[in-house]
Amino acid sequence: MSTQRKLILFLILIGIATFITFLPCLWNGFTNWDDQELVTGNPQLGSLSPGNIVRIFVHPNIGAYIPLTILSFTVEYQLFRLKAFFYHLNNILLHVGNVLLVFWLAYMLFGNLYAAAAAALFFGLHPLRVESVAWVTERKDVLCGFLYMAALVSYLYSRRLKKPLLYVASLILFVLSVLAKPMAITLPAVILLIDYLQDARVKRDAIKRTIPFLALAMPLGIVNIVVIRSMDNPAFNLVRNFLIGGYNYFFYIAKTFLPIKLSGFYPYPNHDLQTIPLAFYAAAVLFLIWIVILIRFGRHNRHLVFGSLFYMITLLPVSQFIPLPGAAIAADRYCYLPILGIIYLIGMAGVWFWRRFLKNIKATPNLLKLCAGSVLLAMAIGSALRCRDWKDSLTLWNDVLHKYPDNSLALNNRGRAYSLLDQPARAIADYDRAIAADPQYDLPYNNRGVAFDKLKEYDKAIADFNRALKINPDLAIAYEGRGTVLTHKGEYLKAITDFDRALQIDPSIDVVYIDLGIAYFNLGQFDRALKEYDRALIYDPYYAETYMHRGDVWFRWGETDRAIADYTKAMKIQPDYPSAYYNRAVAYKTIGEYEKAMADYDRAIALKPDFAEAYNNRGNLLLDQKEYEIALADYDQALRYKPDYAEALYNRAIVYYAVEEFGRAWADLTRARELGCPIDPKFKELLSRKISSTGSPRH
Repeated sequence: MSTQRKLILFLILIGIATFITFLPCLWNGFTNWDDQELVTGNPQLGSLSPGNIVRIFVHPNIGAYIPLTILSFTVEYQLFRLKAFFYHLNNILLHVGNVLLVFWLAYMLFGNLYAAAAAALFFGLHPLRVESVAWVTERKDVLCGFLYMAALVSYLYSRRLKKPLLYVASLILFVLSVLAKPMAITLPAVILLIDYLQDARVKRDAIKRTIPFLALAMPLGIVNIVVIRSMDNPAFNLVRNFLIGGYNYFFYIAKTFLPIKLSGFYPYPNHDLQTIPLAFYAAAVLFLIWIVILIRFGRHNRHLVFGSLFYMITLLPVSQFIPLPGAAIAADRYCYLPILGIIYLIGMAGVWFWRRFLKNIKATPNLLKLCAGSVLLAMAIGSALRCRDWKDSLTLWNDVLHKYPDNSLALNNRGRAYSLLDQPARAIADYDRAIAADPQYDLPYNNRGVAFDKLKEYDKAIADFNRALKINPDLAIAYEGRGTVLTHKGEYLKAITDFDRALQIDPSIDVVYIDLGIAYFNLGQFDRALKEYDRALIYDPYYAETYMHRGDVWFRWGETDRAIADYTKAMKIQPDYPSAYYNRAVAYKTIGEYEKAMADYDRAIALKPDFAEAYNNRGNLLLDQKEYEIALADYDQALRYKPDYAEALYNRAIVYYAVEEFGRAWADLTRARELGCPIDPKFKELLSRKISSTGSPRH
């Protein structure tokens, strides 16, 4: 078989093996670990209009400047909405592309198909890759990796073929990779390393070729520094951060050789390193020894220098030598590209060992193939099983808590998952455990307050929000949460005070503008409510609920056409929004568009089969049309889902009167009055006379 055919065959087999390994990801959903901020609740995904694309590039997300990644999510959202299957499929395909690029790059460097295939499969099938592939948020890893590797391959070809267009392509790919994830800023240094590996020294021409990359890296680096500085970053401590950085360099190497106890979250030991374990000192010493070895022997072994510096340089931005925000000391995703340096060293060590000890032993090649195949198969099985840990928020945090049982962050996030599944008791139990593990952690108090609010235990909710604010007086979401509880209690002026305070701390929390609008609406201050909804739409022009609430203002003002227009916008953004159909139906009935109103009630009920108010209102339409039997069925359904629904009881009494079931009508009328429903005295008198004249029993 020719080399070209072997090359194509290897590409196909490597791609298939990688895709099959990560196939379980296709059945995964989203998680509450950044997916909400970047995908499921990200207003920037609402449109591919030029204005919104500019917005994506101008306004960074959660402390990271990753506009190209956000743009990729936007395209997916426009095509597939929030169908997680397609987001996971694209992550897998990008990872497959990365594995093939690693194979191609390794082949260009080694000149050996089998060595390149082994390196690519070691990279692609290793369980450490799972976090970057199975977690939708880490699109930034696989997208950045693809562009980064493509830039290196393009650069190598431009170097070999002396084609300026390929060099320009590598520059463009570099910029795109940094826009996908800032870690790619290390590429200019890696290009110098490749030139050093190829030429055994850094020539002047190599430095000249690197200057344009550095020129592009500077503004991109400044942008990312500005974004990172906007976050609450930990204080820098030279000794502490050197110990953490040294530890992390060996942490990923250890996980590469022994991928056990992998976790979606690695907490700092000893409560945020209040005391530093001995292992950190040992790792720092080993790191210094590694540096000394490179200085002492590197000039005679460029492979050692290339592999070591590739790993050290590409890992540097996330090594914690410079402290990163967040509660994790390390993360599997951080070594997605850096681990290629270690794989290179493993490969070179294998070649040395082969030449020194095994080359002349006849049985060795078959034995090595068997060993390599067994290791790769074990990796693939481990990765496929690990994909399941990322199925959803519950499986993710259950796995983390299996390894770190008392971690407060994991308990808090699992509580949030239970809350979204409408299991408040379990959510509160996890928040209780999180608070017990770390009484100074503000978020569990806040989230427990949200849970108590859902249970209508308002006093407990307010007490928890107060505790959260005592720990962190600048926790804007706690003011928003407490304001929401006060709204539910009807204390609108107090709620407005809390909402205003939340916006003073963080004006970008768009939901607070909606909260303010609701409070002003309930106070009858419709002009101010409208103003707040308009402000909310400035921050998030693709949030359906805002249009629905603004439509309510127009409706109360009698501007029915404007109300219908806003309800329609809400439906276009969120086609499965039953309340928007319900509100538009009410508006259509007001202007006499009964067929359209009926169609909207039908749609609202189809989307929400237990929508009691929609059954009641559809029954009213049918009652007007004297479709008594069908109207009666709708009132029955309304009362099935909401037994104390006074208005439905009153309306059903009218139907019973119309079909001359006066006893039942009297029973419904009496129950409606007991529940506080206003009763028409004339109707009551007519019904009473009918009962007296017919002798019907008063149920």
